[in-house]
Amino acid sequence: MGGTPYLRLARVCESINALSGRKDKVAQIVKLLQEVGPEEAAPAILLLIGRVAPEGDEDKLEIGAAAIYQLLEEAGQTTLLASESPTILDVWNGLREISRLRGPGSRERKLAILRGLLVGMSDLEKRWFLKQLMGEMQHGANEGLVLEAIAELTGASTDEVQRAFMLLGRLGDLVELALRGGREAIKSVRLQVFRPVRPMLAEMCHDLEQLLKESEKPMSFEYKFDGARVQIHVKDGEVRIFSRRLSEVTRSLPDIVQVVRGFSSSFHEIVLDGEVVAVDETGRPMPFQELLRRFRRLREVEEEAERIPLKLWIFDIL
Repeated sequence: MGGTPYLRLARVCESINALSGRKDKVAQIVKLLQEVGPEEAAPAILLLIGRVAPEGDEDKLEIGAAAIYQLLEEAGQTTLLASESPTILDVWNGLREISRLRGPGSRERKLAILRGLLVGMSDLEKRWFLKQLMGEMQHGANEGLVLEAIAELTGASTDEVQRAFMLLGRLGDLVELALRGGREAIKSVRLQVFRPVRPMLAEMCHDLEQLLKESEKPMSFEYKFDGARVQIHVKDGEVRIFSRRLSEVTRSLPDIVQVVRGFSSSFHEIVLDGEVVAVDETGRPMPFQELLRRFRRLREVEEEAERIPLKLWIFDIL
């Protein structure tokens, strides 16, 4: 069986967990990236920081605590059989398959996949794999350390890596790009229509008077409504909308698509940053929970759009 063994990733997790220094943790990640192939890099890094899906993918494992405890009990009773240890890609692909399973019998199929992975694992692999399932890695490896590791590995500056990450949107894409093309590939990343970028987020201000004192420029203020961030991409009449988490929500917001088409026909391509707010028949903002219903709706979307109309505010052109 080809590919890097999952055991290698488990050992990196164990090493990082035992280290306290940031530089030492980064060094472990750099070493891992030097050992895996480009096609394994994204899964390895996402698994390392406790993710089971790339940004923008809303599929979840949906494995309950009872199932995890059952697996824990079975794992404690099972000795390592004459079975090959799974690779990093085996684990990643297995978890992705689990996240897509739905409907009757899905629980049993999920458990069967997990058992198939666990049967070839050592105790160390089982421990970190089960931590992955429970979402409790707790070893200190995070997105920030990975970005530092990419900079160190490629010789790119932190600003260059951060910029590429913002424009690519997905950490896995950045990791794979870095391994395949190095610093020059990182520097070459550009804004691309229909590839959502990571949004710029505001910080909470708790002292307005202090803010005014620190600012050397005139400032303006506006009311903040309880809405949801949207990123709107338009090219040759096609409109696609993405959420703050980079998930595509175009199907759920047909009324916003129509609004955008109404004013964007003269543009060849454009990317807009804004916010949508649910409003009642008088135009007053509705509770945020009503807005969430719109984002989650995939059936009877038109009827829901009539019941919960949305108002679009655009505040930036990217």
